[in-house]
Amino acid sequence: MVATVLDLRLRLFRASLRRNAAVLVAWLLAAASVLAMVLIAGASFTALGLRLVPQHQADTGTWVVIAGSVLCVAWAVLPPLLFGLDQTLDPARFAPFPLRGADLAPGLVAASFVGLPGIATLLAASTTVMLWVSTPRAMLPAFVGAVLGTSTCMVVGRLTTTVLAGVLSSRRGRDASVVLGAALFGGAYLVLVSLTQGRVLQDLTFDPTPVGVVLSWTPLGAPWAAGGAAAAGDWLGVAAHLGLAVLYVLLLVWAYGRALDRALTAPPAAQRGTRSRRDAVAQAVARTSRAAWFPVLAVAARARRYWAKDPRYLAGVPVLVLLPLVMVVMSRSMGVLPGVSDSLVHHVALMGCEAAGLAAGLILLSDIGFDSTAWWLHLTAGVPGWADRLGRALGQIGWAVPGLVVLCVVVTVALGSPADAPALIGSTLCAYLVGLGVASVLSAVAIYPVVLPGANPLSSRGGLSGLAVVTQLGGVAATLLLWAPVGAAAHLTPTSWGWLVAGVGVIWGVVVLAAGVVLGGRAVDARGPAIMALLVKNGSRASA
Repeated sequence: MVATVLDLRLRLFRASLRRNAAVLVAWLLAAASVLAMVLIAGASFTALGLRLVPQHQADTGTWVVIAGSVLCVAWAVLPPLLFGLDQTLDPARFAPFPLRGADLAPGLVAASFVGLPGIATLLAASTTVMLWVSTPRAMLPAFVGAVLGTSTCMVVGRLTTTVLAGVLSSRRGRDASVVLGAALFGGAYLVLVSLTQGRVLQDLTFDPTPVGVVLSWTPLGAPWAAGGAAAAGDWLGVAAHLGLAVLYVLLLVWAYGRALDRALTAPPAAQRGTRSRRDAVAQAVARTSRAAWFPVLAVAARARRYWAKDPRYLAGVPVLVLLPLVMVVMSRSMGVLPGVSDSLVHHVALMGCEAAGLAAGLILLSDIGFDSTAWWLHLTAGVPGWADRLGRALGQIGWAVPGLVVLCVVVTVALGSPADAPALIGSTLCAYLVGLGVASVLSAVAIYPVVLPGANPLSSRGGLSGLAVVTQLGGVAATLLLWAPVGAAAHLTPTSWGWLVAGVGVIWGVVVLAAGVVLGGRAVDARGPAIMALLVKNGSRASA
């Protein structure tokens, strides 16, 4: 069974690379980046192993256990909440076949290694062997421990994803995954930056040894403790840690098999009945007496409904709130560097709001893709392209503009410079409106695969992101280029010019948005059937 599942996984992997040149290029670039990082890590660990580790073998062993445990926790938490494992071999697809979870589990775990995340984790874990280069007797146990530790990561990732699949299939579960995922990323970054600024590390009195000792006997840290025990000459400890690691992996595979049994036999979740109520889109259209604005208001009302209920849209909102906080913390860490002025630190802190505005505008790059095949309603109803572009923008402007204004005021007051609020508001709104204009054009020209309706909002589409990366980078570059004059004025002119900068920024943003609506509308009118064909193709990839 293991060989069969592996062969199936390899065939699907090769097919995905052959089907789309952009996918192949993106995968090669990602693989080259991973290889470069692994080589850098290996060289760094080798240097540490030759110079520092011989004098600090016990501490090195403790930190390897802690780092390995954190890696296991990351594999347990991040796949179900954020990325989702590559669901090419989704267990639900095996439900029609008479298979037991115990037979299927080892093959699915082995298949986790056939993919960039699994390979990258194994290579990164293997580089820790070089920490013991000055103690050759510890290198083989450390390598075996790294392989077992990586296996634990793969099993834990599969297990938590399968167990939480039922929770994440509900809308509330998906919304919770969005909030938790953003909080994990933001919290981890803030803690890391806080620990690395000033003299925090010098004043830290935390002794990691007791934590490392406890973790070394748990499923998280047992495999990573073998290298340190071998370096200390404790061969009984090496055997105990590796034996426990093997036992833990077997127990986790058994638990995964039991979870698969439930996933393969559980009936589909019952859907709740829908409530009958008057359609908000129809009500919005009925409020106007001008027929030309019917499509605009209908699209805007539907867009507002998406922003209120669709977790794929809501997934980006926590990031917008965290960006200013991240920039504030990063600016404080810059302040301890020699030669960095207080003025530069202050302006870097303010740039978080402008980054949030830019990101909010570019969220609409995926808007048509999020519609998926339901976009045929626009095509058959003859909705003008400009009405589609303007309606989508208005559906977001209603909440984004007030939210960005409040964000700017809060940040400037928190930094003790409320006089900077007018210029910052103008620059932020300019970045947002310019981003909307750019997205209005690019989203009609470049249709790339996105998460389909009903799926985990932050899951992966099996690597089909080459075009997405190019489109998003192009959108960021175009927005920065068009926004740069206003941004420079906001940060370089005197504070007394704040309201003038604000007015000019908003006017320029509206001009760019209007141009984007016109150009994007023409692209939608000219490419309507082609857009529909791409949406059908992207939807069929997910069901293939």
